[in-house]
This record gives sequence, C-alpha cells and structure tokens, in this order.
Amino acid sequence: MDIEYWPLITNLFIGLFAVAPVIYVLWFFKTITPSHKKVLLYGIGLIAWGTIIFAWLSSGLSSMEATVASNPQEQELKDGVVTSLKIWVFIFPAVTLAIGANLLTHYILTGENT
Repeated sequence: MDIEYWPLITNLFIGLFAVAPVIYVLWFFKTITPSHKKVLLYGIGLIAWGTIIFAWLSSGLSSMEATVASNPQEQELKDGVVTSLKIWVFIFPAVTLAIGANLLTHYILTGENT
C-alpha cells in the first residue's frame, strides 16, 4: 500500500470509530419511539461519548505532534494526519455534545407521559 493512502485510512478509522454510536442513537430514535427514561440515558451517554472522543482525539493529536519523522515522506504523512485530526478534535465532540444536550433538554421539558 502506498504511503499517500495512510492519511485517508486514518481519517476513515477515526470517523467510523467516533460516528458509530451517534449513528446508532439517531437510527434508534428514527425507528423506535424511546421511553422517557431512555431519552435521558441516551442524552447522558452521548455527552459522555463526546467527552471520551475529545480526550481520545486530543491525546492522539499531542502524540502525533510529538513524534519526530525520520524522512521527508514520513513528515508529509505526519503533517497530513495532524491537519485532519485538528479538525476532528473540536467539531465532532461538539456535535455529539450538542445532540446529547438536546436530548437532555427534551427529557426535562417533556413530561413523564411521553
């Protein structure tokens, strides 16, 4: 496999790992009407998941920035991965936290008979 494909594979792995639980929760809400308590649990779960993903991505970013490349090809690969990781570190956890906060707001504003 050519070295220029590694940033693409890294981006796909990061994206799939981070997005899978959120996609599951959104799919679950579209297909099945959840109970009032499940809305609370999924809201808390998404907030926790956003926090975990932020910690995981920010530690990965600092690890990637700390590595020293031994040749120009590795340096180019490292720069590509660091650039794409900088985008993911802030955007995806913010979206996940916002969805979780929205579910908690839904839980608080609606009554028990939902």
